[in-house]
Amino acid sequence: MKKLRNVILAVLAALILFYGISWIPTYENASAVWGLTFSQYYAMEELGLDWRETYLAMLEELKPAKVRLIAYWQYLEPQPNDLRFADLDFQVAEAARRGIPVTLAVGYRMPRWPECHWPDWVRREMSGTFRVEVKEYLTRVVEHYRDEAIIERWQVENEPLFSFFGV
Repeated sequence: MKKLRNVILAVLAALILFYGISWIPTYENASAVWGLTFSQYYAMEELGLDWRETYLAMLEELKPAKVRLIAYWQYLEPQPNDLRFADLDFQVAEAARRGIPVTLAVGYRMPRWPECHWPDWVRREMSGTFRVEVKEYLTRVVEHYRDEAIIERWQVENEPLFSFFGV
């Protein structure tokens, strides 16, 4: 009886697995284009790498068709109204030099973990001004890069007004 039960369970598991796999979409379109995300924060802070060297190696060796770059607030505005676009300008320019279209992610919730990134000066002012600061930051980044032809998409944060991300 125990053996029969195990066989039935195995058959059911196989059917469930087969049925589940049959719903996974297949990508038969040969024109699908894959890209990469580059995280200056992750390369530098988490891996301890020279982020410029890492970024250039990624572009040269992997030759991505597209790249997503991240506008980290803490790097772009380390102090109030002290905008420093040089690092991100470098990333955008190197992608442009190679003709690699860019998706620019901007906001305080960004790809990778940890999700939330804002400068220390904002953290100290976590009053009702935070939402205003986020909107001003988004505006300044978009204004800075709006004429960059290589930026084909924007991944703009859609959650700056939510209160459940520690703000």
